[in-house]
Amino acid sequence: MGSQIVRIFRQGVWASLTGGWFYDPHHDIFTNTVHMYSWLFFLCFPLTLYIIIATGWAALLVYCCTITATFAVVKVINYRVHLSFDKKAKEDESNKQV
Repeated sequence: MGSQIVRIFRQGVWASLTGGWFYDPHHDIFTNTVHMYSWLFFLCFPLTLYIIIATGWAALLVYCCTITATFAVVKVINYRVHLSFDKKAKEDESNKQV
């Protein structure tokens, strides 16, 4: 019971308070590190732009372009990985039929 409450606090409450980041012991250190640094980027980047760029519209434009480019890169990588795994699955199926 106590460990379940700690797990709910760590994965539910802490993730809600921090905007989605929590340490997941079921994933390897690389996954947790990438998740943490991407969370820090999305948290700190708007504040950094607000401090550096005095004009609100310029900061908004830079922020939107950067976030769009970041999501585009992630989508392209995701597409390529899925495409390579789909080709591998088709090759495995064709080898089984022969």
